[in-house]
Amino acid sequence: MEFPLLSKLQHWISDLPAKLFWIKRAPEPGTVILNQKRIYTVPSKSGWMLVLVLLILFVTSTNYNLNLGFILTFTIAGIAFVSVFQGFANLASLELEPVSAENTFAGDSSTVRLRIRNPGKRARYAIWIGWRHAPEQKQAYDIPPESDIIVELELLTTARGRCQIPIVTLNTWFPLGLLRAWSYWYPGMQAIVYPAPEAVTPQIPLSGDGENESTTVASGGDFSGIRPYRPGDSLKQLAWKQIARLNPDSSNALLTKEYVQHTGGETVLDLQSLLHALATEQALSRVAAWILQLEKHNMAYGLHTGDLHIPASAGEEHARRCLEILALYGERS
Repeated sequence: MEFPLLSKLQHWISDLPAKLFWIKRAPEPGTVILNQKRIYTVPSKSGWMLVLVLLILFVTSTNYNLNLGFILTFTIAGIAFVSVFQGFANLASLELEPVSAENTFAGDSSTVRLRIRNPGKRARYAIWIGWRHAPEQKQAYDIPPESDIIVELELLTTARGRCQIPIVTLNTWFPLGLLRAWSYWYPGMQAIVYPAPEAVTPQIPLSGDGENESTTVASGGDFSGIRPYRPGDSLKQLAWKQIARLNPDSSNALLTKEYVQHTGGETVLDLQSLLHALATEQALSRVAAWILQLEKHNMAYGLHTGDLHIPASAGEEHARRCLEILALYGERS
């Protein structure tokens, strides 16, 4: 049986500590220990129902002078009272420590790793851990005595830049489900969100000392990007995966893979030149896509953003550095 009013009241009560104490609180770096000031408790739906049943039993036993009714009422009330301390102790003294936040592209999920340590000599059971803004994503964990666990949570990103890890909620209804004990944790950790790569990119430009050349070829060169289909293009070069994602009613329903052969020099990705023709976010997305293409083919490339010039190189570390520069482009130091 559902009680909408009771459910709303419980949600309002459970969210009250966050509204009073947590919304304006800054992220907490380092290890956090859950003490009695950080743990909140409130009866669950089952707990409120039990309170109502006990009240009815008590009134009935009083009116009819039922000794067995009094015994039953106070026995159940005593068990429920003990469960309050058990639920509180299930969270008390846990040590929370941020581990890592995976850098990712805008629109993708970042894997956030958190360490939860149980320093006590008794196990902790059925602790639900998840985001405060997305409670449906919570997962249950048991923590053995004097040990720790690594919790992995997926955080969906929407925009490039620094992404502050949001508030984490720890809930438990242990042992009888009559009481909800919970705590909030605001980890002092960030993830870097790269610009989302452009889905269809033009040929990668080649820049150098003026003697370098690049030639677009049908095949046999390095993959350079995707462009709209032109009459005369080979059917073997059609980009079927990208075509499948397009709207069939689109005027550019066919796409062709483009390859380029370089005859010398190095590739320098010049963000500033793109900004003259494209919006900032579109230019960043295009350069990010070019970086992934060049990295896939293990080609050396540099990056020029106006104030910063990265010499040509290759490898995962170089790609990560360039993508981070794009992610933080325009950020005031």
